Amino acid sequence: MDNLSWGWPGVPLLPRTLRDRWREDTVPDWVAQDLNLSANATLASLDAGALGPASPANERLLHYLAFLIQSRQQTIRSLKSVDRPWPAGLAFFEVPWRNRTRNCLLRHGLHHRLSDLPYLTFGELLDFRSMGVLSILDFCCTLETAIERAVTSAAAPAGSVGRVGAADAGVQLSKDLLEAMDEPWANMVSEQDPRFRNLLPPGRGTVAERIDELTSNLETSDEQLELLVKSLPHVRARISELEKEPLDICAANYLALVGGVTGGRLRALAARLHWSGDPAPKTLEESGTMAGVTRERVRQLETRALRDLRSVAPGLELYLRT
Repeated sequence: MDNLSWGWPGVPLLPRTLRDRWREDTVPDWVAQDLNLSANATLASLDAGALGPASPANERLLHYLAFLIQSRQQTIRSLKSVDRPWPAGLAFFEVPWRNRTRNCLLRHGLHHRLSDLPYLTFGELLDFRSMGVLSILDFCCTLETAIERAVTSAAAPAGSVGRVGAADAGVQLSKDLLEAMDEPWANMVSEQDPRFRNLLPPGRGTVAERIDELTSNLETSDEQLELLVKSLPHVRARISELEKEPLDICAANYLALVGGVTGGRLRALAARLHWSGDPAPKTLEESGTMAGVTRERVRQLETRALRDLRSVAPGLELYLRT
């Protein structure tokens, strides 16, 4: 499938509302030369046909367009960004926005307000935290193209035009990750938990933190997204296994992994932390007697265990709250 994102052939470089507003303004000579436009070409020329069939926009051109928005933002704040209704049948995740753009829209809950999206003003978009001018251009131009393609597809005879809304692999990967952020364990599971360390790809942070980083970074590749997506079924399977274990056994196993203790010391540490099911936690003296060590040694074991319990995993939350 062709790339229908901003900066690629077939997608306008400026949204239609701005092309209409600035239709009398000429583009710099170097822009006209880069795009093979006629002399004295105006900003109205920066439509879906401005780029050659195999010529994505270069960084210099994209940054010029971003500067154009930034320098004129006060004059366009009340202007609608797309000004076309969201077509029936077009799903949010079928619009091939860049990861950062899509993630920003999700953070603001706009995937639940599809009918409002085309009518957002530039002022509203500029006020969105972490949106950025590049993401605003991606939002407007990519959505404009997706709407037009969806409308054309709906109006064409059956089978004559392929459904543009079909999500490509990168969009599906991003969708899988963002849906995982709603999982109750997303903010708990990380490489710091030894039970999940070998299941996650290289990196740092909880699953939620990794997803946020990947989907906010414009340089993220589909391969990086795919690695984390492939780990999610294994994480879910491990969580399912843990949830089937009795809570005291789950807690003891976790302490053994984190604290590096076994046998009597493990039982004593669990009792000291009130993870043993007893009515009350044991004192340092009582725990030391259980393990056959000094109260100072129990204190050291307790301090190390509490220091390393940085990632709370499913199955232990009840104990940590008591």
